[in-house]
Amino acid sequence: MFSPADICRFILISAFATLGSDARSFNFEIEKRIRERLDSFLSGPVDAAKVLSAFRDNDGFPNSMTAADRDKFLSLAYSVRTPLVYFGLEDGTCTGYYWSNGYYREPGNSGYNIDNTRMQKHLRSCIDGETGAETWCMLDAGSSYVACRGGEGDETGLCGQIAPCPGQTKCDPADVDCDATFKWCRQYDIVQNSETASVGYIPLTNFCINGKGQFSQEPGAIIDPNSS
Repeated sequence: MFSPADICRFILISAFATLGSDARSFNFEIEKRIRERLDSFLSGPVDAAKVLSAFRDNDGFPNSMTAADRDKFLSLAYSVRTPLVYFGLEDGTCTGYYWSNGYYREPGNSGYNIDNTRMQKHLRSCIDGETGAETWCMLDAGSSYVACRGGEGDETGLCGQIAPCPGQTKCDPADVDCDATFKWCRQYDIVQNSETASVGYIPLTNFCINGKGQFSQEPGAIIDPNSS
């Protein structure tokens, strides 16, 4: 798979090659190659999404890909060995792989009150990057976070208030088809933490994985990222 830098270099080289020929002509072979490279670069995430969708349609995720399906997802992602396969949900859940490491974010919203008892497991889950000492997960001033309208949301972070999504026409009560496809959006704002507010965040955590693709801290069971 090619990085964006590789694609840019290829396009620049192609442009110079074209300029070196007759200015009135266009090198269609170069255009074809650029299209092929871009397609190769962009097809990875699309293919990964198709795999997840098919697995979900065939009841591979019994909990509709909520946090309870984390291990199911990890087993699938590790089996297909597609780099950067991940999923993120509206409740904040995020999980996936980067080569031999796993990463995971528990569901919920950052910007929570540090006195909220059910969020203490998140507040006390950070470590200092230099010393390794435990530290609180506190948002810096100016950091952005999702703020539910009317409260912090439920235990998974889903905002409780809903309203019709923008750009929709109100359905006629007699129009069953319209009502079935009408979309509702959860209500929230993206806000910045102030200088004086003391609020916490939910960290994205990196994990080691074992031979089955599951997060693990068991000595001797962790995959060596440098092994084949």
